[in-house]
Amino acid sequence: MTVFESHKKEPWFSLIGSRQKSIEGRLRKGKYAKIKPGDYILVYSPGEKDCLKVKVLAVRYYDSFKDMLEREKLTRILPGVKNIETGIETYNKIYSREDEKNFGVAAIEIELLG
Repeated sequence: MTVFESHKKEPWFSLIGSRQKSIEGRLRKGKYAKIKPGDYILVYSPGEKDCLKVKVLAVRYYDSFKDMLEREKLTRILPGVKNIETGIETYNKIYSREDEKNFGVAAIEIELLG
């Protein structure tokens, strides 16, 4: 069991805290390539004012964010986002297509503790 740290912007931090967001989509690189079921993540809010502790339940790998969004429940990954195309645009604002192609994507299923 390993404890990782992550920082989330709003509204994503609050959506994890309200248990609406239960899958985190990330590039499969760095610490996100090492996370496995049973690990914990300390999720910090902007400015590190608040912290949520989550447990990793499962990790599933995909070739692209499009694949992930088509196979996972969009409402669990990006609550409030209406369709897969908008979800892809959301991730493309954060990650380059080249990095997505080179590393692939991890869908990290989490459970809020406490």
